[in-house]
Amino acid sequence: MRPTHQYRVPAVTALFLIASCASPDAAPTDPAVITPHVWAAKGGPPPPDSVRLAMTVSDDPAFQVGSDLKGDYFDGADGMRAIIDQYGNLQITPLNANNSTPPQRRLDVRYPVDSRGLVHTFPNQWNFKILSNRVNNGNPRIQDMTVGTSLCYNFTIAHRTLQTAYVDAFNVALDAGASYALVTRTDANTWVITSGGTATTGLDCGVDNMMYLSGTDLTVKNHGDFTVGLVSLPFSITLRVYP
Repeated sequence: MRPTHQYRVPAVTALFLIASCASPDAAPTDPAVITPHVWAAKGGPPPPDSVRLAMTVSDDPAFQVGSDLKGDYFDGADGMRAIIDQYGNLQITPLNANNSTPPQRRLDVRYPVDSRGLVHTFPNQWNFKILSNRVNNGNPRIQDMTVGTSLCYNFTIAHRTLQTAYVDAFNVALDAGASYALVTRTDANTWVITSGGTATTGLDCGVDNMMYLSGTDLTVKNHGDFTVGLVSLPFSITLRVYP
């Protein structure tokens, strides 16, 4: 395991607004700490050139991210937004974040049992967000990946109760002991995302299953942010084009 480096991160509550995206003309950059711009999640049809998705979350006990056991998640069903947007960024979330209505769908994120007092947000989870972008590693938009290729992408799972918010960042730029997520396009309509691996370019995504965890105590008016550091969180998610 490579040494852990602690970094201070912005308030994670900002991630409970849907992330906006970099300019489509922006050239990829070398790995760097990424702070996504955000806007409030809104309903309505996805913008042109975006891809509507159906998401399957593997409930294999080997993984620590599971579904709510209600089946697949579909864009436009049960209050869900699930798309690859026109800039190539992944955005999957219930659209209840800015209102007082509990979500119809949740994500079961189970942290390892240890002494750090991490909260199991399921089944009382108020919102979750799965986000990604292509800024690092010279990647194309996810919808432009070549079939049969695997690439390392920034990937974030954010989730919260009404008291505590967490951000699970698979991003080596935040800590060298973490991993990017590995995205594999298995056919024209399917992508499989896992918590690490090696890209077809030969790039190692990092330390498999390791992410950088930060959070916010939402019961504290100011200065509720905290950093946990490296935590193992294996997962496997399959995305399919949803007409």
